[in-house]
Amino acid sequence: MNDFYLYSMVMGSVGLVALAGFPALEALGERLTGAMQGYQQGKVAKATKALDDIFVEVKPTWLKVSYGLGPLIMGFGVFVLTQRMLFALLGAVLGVVLPDLWVRQTQAIRKRRFQAQLVDALFILSSSLKAGLSLTQAFEVLEQEMPPPASQEFGLVIKAHRLGRSFEEALQGLNERMACEELNLITTAILIARETGGDVTAILGQLIMTIRERKKLNDKVMTLTLQGRLQAYIMSVLPVLFAAFVRAFNPRYFDAFLGDPTGMALLAVAGALWAIGMVSLLKLSKVDV
Repeated sequence: MNDFYLYSMVMGSVGLVALAGFPALEALGERLTGAMQGYQQGKVAKATKALDDIFVEVKPTWLKVSYGLGPLIMGFGVFVLTQRMLFALLGAVLGVVLPDLWVRQTQAIRKRRFQAQLVDALFILSSSLKAGLSLTQAFEVLEQEMPPPASQEFGLVIKAHRLGRSFEEALQGLNERMACEELNLITTAILIARETGGDVTAILGQLIMTIRERKKLNDKVMTLTLQGRLQAYIMSVLPVLFAAFVRAFNPRYFDAFLGDPTGMALLAVAGALWAIGMVSLLKLSKVDV
């Protein structure tokens, strides 16, 4: 009987604590939900602006799904494949990072395409100036003749100038959007020539030769460092492929590591050393010109 009373008192106390703590738990859940919604809205707004700046149209719904459900889908998929909570958490982290990586990669691809069009743009600009057009009219010809993304970027320069910004400010805006050394040379040379009254066509001709020689040098350096970069890629993928190959033929081969704290620590150290080696090889094979 005493045990019954003791059990009743304990369960009643637990129930009272749960009822008393339920509002606090509900408030905590609301705070977490609000924080997640704020994080998602901030990421979606930032990604939408970045994509709009490079003329890439993506529905906001897809971005919301990517930033909201992406981590959950990646984490659940990795858990189904590996049955490991640690790997599922890593998959969720990857799901958080992937949308931002895609946006940055899209920006980088657009910038490389723009850099590849600069020589042709300089030819058109120089020919237009030799034909007697003003600098603003020459940029209008660039907008009409060049394919995207060059036509879009030079079109933004013309639109900014028409809306009241000075031509120098419009060029500076272009330089900030598509920051690269070649474009910085072009905008600086044009602005200096406008201020000093220099021969813009002669300067553009020299810039064409300079950019061409620079591109040749970059291509030569890329060719010479190709072997190092290939070694870095192969050595980066080799441990992962080896682990997948061994696990395919012997699924229990890594149980001694995964089921023991010391083995998990060794795997963590091996993964950290692998990441450090991969980054080091890529850094050593990269040469700035």
